[in-house]
Amino acid sequence: MKPYRLNHPLKVEVSFKNIVDAELVSYLPGVERPSGRTVVFKAQDMTEASKFLQSALGMNTFPRNAADSEPKR
Repeated sequence: MKPYRLNHPLKVEVSFKNIVDAELVSYLPGVERPSGRTVVFKAQDMTEASKFLQSALGMNTFPRNAADSEPKR
């Protein structure tokens, strides 16, 4: 079997449920926002694509308001 080879640059497209998440991620360098909930990033290799995904999806963990940061009882 031959190893699978990816064409470069890689196009990483992510669609979010919430438009606010797409807005936040669109501020990262090199990110385009073709529509309200979708962002696109062109990575030079898989390492750069992985770092983008880690950053973009990690931003989604911040609370948006005081009620979100309160512990659930």
